[in-house]
Amino acid sequence: MTGIRKSFGPVPVLKNVDFAVNAGEIHALLGANGAGKSTLIKILGGQYGDAEGTIALDGRPITLDSTHSSLRAGIGIVHQEVDLVPVLSVAENIYLGREQIGMAERPPLLSRVRRRAVSGAARDLLRQYHLGLDPDDIVSALPASAKQIAQIARVLALQSDVMVFDEPTARLGKRDREALFTTFRLLQSAGKKIIFVTHYLDEVIQIADRASVMRDGQMVATVQASETSPAELSRLMVGADVVKPRRSRSGIATTPCLEVRDLADGTSFSGVNFDIGAGEIVGLVGHLGSGRHELTRCLVGSRTFSGRADLVHPQPAKPLRRRDIGFVPEDRRAEGIFPDLSIGTNIYVGQMQSRPLRSLVRHRSVGRVADRLIAALQIKTSHHSQPIAELSGGNQQKAVFGRAIVSQPPIFIVESPTVGVDVKAGAELHAQLFALASRGAAILLATDDLDEVLTVCDRVLVMFRGKIVDDLPAETMTHHRLVGAMGAS
Repeated sequence: MTGIRKSFGPVPVLKNVDFAVNAGEIHALLGANGAGKSTLIKILGGQYGDAEGTIALDGRPITLDSTHSSLRAGIGIVHQEVDLVPVLSVAENIYLGREQIGMAERPPLLSRVRRRAVSGAARDLLRQYHLGLDPDDIVSALPASAKQIAQIARVLALQSDVMVFDEPTARLGKRDREALFTTFRLLQSAGKKIIFVTHYLDEVIQIADRASVMRDGQMVATVQASETSPAELSRLMVGADVVKPRRSRSGIATTPCLEVRDLADGTSFSGVNFDIGAGEIVGLVGHLGSGRHELTRCLVGSRTFSGRADLVHPQPAKPLRRRDIGFVPEDRRAEGIFPDLSIGTNIYVGQMQSRPLRSLVRHRSVGRVADRLIAALQIKTSHHSQPIAELSGGNQQKAVFGRAIVSQPPIFIVESPTVGVDVKAGAELHAQLFALASRGAAILLATDDLDEVLTVCDRVLVMFRGKIVDDLPAETMTHHRLVGAMGAS
């Protein structure tokens, strides 16, 4: 990609960007939120056919003016946001549009879909790459991590010459990340050109050959991954050292705020008991199938359950209600935003649950509330009326976080808050969690990122096969002990 330029209206987003990947290379593409990475990838995917510059594959100029032209050129992309058909199975999503497996190259338009063949082909593919999914599972019933694996499998099935993975590990646990990296090495040995976008800089050192860093729409450096460090990459991305917030654990309140007793959903978990104190940040970890995802969904009211979940502080004690919770879901696109609405509206709806049903909403109030949180969370936007879909993923995440805190509820349930955000934005979101805890909020942080748990949490609950098998205080938490507990070893 040479001299790539792209503007949205009068605002330049990409400014004369050069980017190249070799055959058999794993090339990391890095940059802070809003640096231009996603725009560059969408140009490669044919979504912005009006972009200026030239693109060549194996020395041959190509024109990418549609998603079909990109696929025909041999380019497959795993986008950051999961884009699957919820009512179809994993296998049907993997081979969507290519269901006539084993038939002639041009089957009749209305020919029967061979579901057994599709399922068998998907099973073989998932087994080949050690991706632990059942091809017959319906996508809507899967947690975000499994949906991410299904989306990766769909691109692997294409066997494209160029494979782009945009934040593929953001929702994956350690085992699934290692399986994906094994897949990367298999693709690398087959001579594929692999572009790996991530905010986890330690992964760059672990798996990449080279890394290119973007900042403010420009390519600022390309380095050998083995000759750099996460700190140096962070400096290149942000233009300065990132100061991570630290939490003082002295004087943390022990007054119980949330009490959970004998919680069960009948299928995924049972006999769950725990407390969270006012001012406490408690982590919740567990592999796919542990029941972690289903537990948070019961607490926020989207799944039925037996047992009790009570708000006991401030007094009097009462059953937990939706309005008592500030919720940040793990799937930002599917559950976190109203993409066609403005940033201001997306934030303000968090305050509407505490208002009378028929009360009027004044646009001035929406703007005032939104502007306050846009400033506090440093959301990069031209105005609160800008559609939220136009923001980068990290700024969308900040807006979702703003909606959760706007009504100042006593309890927060936060799922993977730093998925898909850069190191600077992640530090800012962690600082917000610390500020909420210092004001007495009880916070349950469900995440696959064990480093985040070790950095942020006062305690961590470990789930395994539907049970809480360990409750570790901060002073005894180690990466090794968490991994062991998650495997019940």
